[in-house]
Amino acid sequence: FQYYSAGSIDNTDTGGNKTGTSTPNDVALLAGYGRNVGGYQVGVTGKYVQSKLVNTASTFAGDAGILSPWYLKGKVRLSATIVNVGGGLTYDKETTDLPMAVDVGAGVRVVKNLLVGADVVSPKGEDMYVGVGTEYTIAVGETMGLALRAGYNTRQRGGSNGISGGVGFRLNGLEV
Repeated sequence: FQYYSAGSIDNTDTGGNKTGTSTPNDVALLAGYGRNVGGYQVGVTGKYVQSKLVNTASTFAGDAGILSPWYLKGKVRLSATIVNVGGGLTYDKETTDLPMAVDVGAGVRVVKNLLVGADVVSPKGEDMYVGVGTEYTIAVGETMGLALRAGYNTRQRGGSNGISGGVGFRLNGLEV
């Protein structure tokens, strides 16, 4: 389940006079399935998407991805995904496609605790961009771990500089 709300927004007429308020929001309900097929991890997700601006629009879409086994003695792994395949959102009479994108990537384990990755992303109707990142893992006992992450992508949006960072956690095989 995903939910986003822009909060309350004033509606105005062409003269700039307030005519009321609205609360634009987006909702997505998702169901996914994944399994190991011949050493490859394969997954699919189906989703129902509803978006409300002034009017409400909805559609169905899907995502799919594949992750290779480790190659070169556990040093290299490859991946590919496609997201938002399906219908578009129709507000009144105009249909807007969901932001479909294809992503291919590779991860290289430099040393035991250091992973470096790179992705090339091709969003439909937009310029391709590249993302690179690294993850350093720290064992905290036998069943727990901490991951420190940093990355950069060439996609510039809203004045951002493309730099990102984060942390991850592992507990009994579950990673977040």
